[in-house]
Amino acid sequence: MRRIVILTAIGLLLISQIEAKKVKGTIFLENDTLEVMLKIPVKLFTGGIKIDKLQFRVKYIDMTGKKVTLYPYQVKEYRFKYEYEKYRMISVDNSMGLGMIHTTGDKIFLHLKIDGKLKLLIYYNSVTMPDPYNLATGRPLYFHKYFLCFYYH
Repeated sequence: MRRIVILTAIGLLLISQIEAKKVKGTIFLENDTLEVMLKIPVKLFTGGIKIDKLQFRVKYIDMTGKKVTLYPYQVKEYRFKYEYEKYRMISVDNSMGLGMIHTTGDKIFLHLKIDGKLKLLIYYNSVTMPDPYNLATGRPLYFHKYFLCFYYH
């Protein structure tokens, strides 16, 4: 009985950390600007942002409490601040075919890291591979691939 209680408590703790964090943000549409509560996916134990998940859609809660999902072809940009860092996700043409499995339409959100005449936009891609040091365990090894995109405007 005690084991069940401990396992249930651990399970509830883990499940509560899986849920996305609610963060104040701004969404810029073609002819409108929305101040909303964004739903930002976070990593299970570290609480860091799963930034690769932010490139394909933006989820938010509107003023009535309704959950809404928008895609890059519907949004110009969205911004938010998380743990003292500001994030800007810009909707751009997906001319390189990034994340084709996850995209809807011909646009994708890229992380604007440096703004100016020359913009630095970053695409994040998480990859899972077998552990190269011990293939017998089948443990996954996670790493990120980045594509740096420079746009002159």
